[in-house]
Amino acid sequence: MKIQTTSGSEVSRVLYRDDDHQFIWLGAGNPDREMGIASNQYLIVDGDEATILDPGGFHVFDRVFETSLEYVRPRQIKRLFLSHQDPTFA
Repeated sequence: MKIQTTSGSEVSRVLYRDDDHQFIWLGAGNPDREMGIASNQYLIVDGDEATILDPGGFHVFDRVFETSLEYVRPRQIKRLFLSHQDPTFA
């Protein structure tokens, strides 16, 4: 599944799916709003629980959360995983 904006740019994409799991790219951050550094956010769905990987900084989290809701309900998001300390990730 691809979700696109009205301008046609890709917002998210399911990279892997089986009966109980999904790995979803939630889009890329805007380097102009993230101190010049591009970032990518991901969602892992394992059964009824979800984890957001590298959720992005203040300027992109609204987009990340809204895009996540295309795949899961808010109460399914049980974890935020930060792969490293960086202002663009948390």
